[in-house]
Amino acid sequence: MGPSASATDGALGSAAAAAAVGSTVVAAATASVSLAPLLPEHLVKDDPFEHWMVNGKGDPPVEDEALAQGLRELRTDPATDTVQATVGPATYVDDLMKELNLPLEEDACLKAMGVRTLAQVARVDDQTATLIDETVAKHTGVEMEVQDHQATAASVIETREAMWENDANWMEDLEIKDEETKAELESLHQRARQEFDISALGGLAVKTDSLKSLKGIGVKLEMYLYAMGIRSYAQLANLTPEIEARFDALVGVIPGRLTRAKVVEQSLQKLQEESEVEGE
Repeated sequence: MGPSASATDGALGSAAAAAAVGSTVVAAATASVSLAPLLPEHLVKDDPFEHWMVNGKGDPPVEDEALAQGLRELRTDPATDTVQATVGPATYVDDLMKELNLPLEEDACLKAMGVRTLAQVARVDDQTATLIDETVAKHTGVEMEVQDHQATAASVIETREAMWENDANWMEDLEIKDEETKAELESLHQRARQEFDISALGGLAVKTDSLKSLKGIGVKLEMYLYAMGIRSYAQLANLTPEIEARFDALVGVIPGRLTRAKVVEQSLQKLQEESEVEGE
């Protein structure tokens, strides 16, 4: 994984993400190159809209036929390439309807133009916002104020970053000597600060644990977990499928690895053992 040109885009750029995810990345067959999201295969498979976007076949999964036709047109409008050049590619999918309180129609229009994440919305400038608003209205009749959503997305990201204060020395516990590995992990860490909601795991760990003591977690996976702010049994005990999917997508590991290793169960057991020792 290598750093992208955009600070907000984080650790994985287009070519780097493809290398990181490897054979699990699905490229679009008929869409323009910029609309080929570098999404792990399981995200495309599980999301009907993403499946339509990637494969470019059939109809978008919306009930309104007029909206469906507009989404088809949006997907291939040259303005979409211009938008993508500004906001960059997506390697995962945010729930913009929840995060930005978007109506389904607006969410679908943004997706049809390749905008799937808070980080992408936060990168929209005034000119691009106007372009999106006008292009969406032309094809679908949906009235959008993307600049308002941009401000909300930037605020959400700023709030997430604030939770990472006083985290400058996070790499010390790993005792890494290789400079290339340090650079890779720091790049991933910077991306996590903007795009990974650490509050879902209870915030940053008060104390760190040796995660590689859990079966299924080796040295490299522990490094990735630490870079993403996951450094304790207590955090892993709160892991959900949704959080794991985000971790997998951002880091580029084989999906479901943590679940298969039963890290939640192992972490709960570790916490129980610690509690029993403290109670003696």
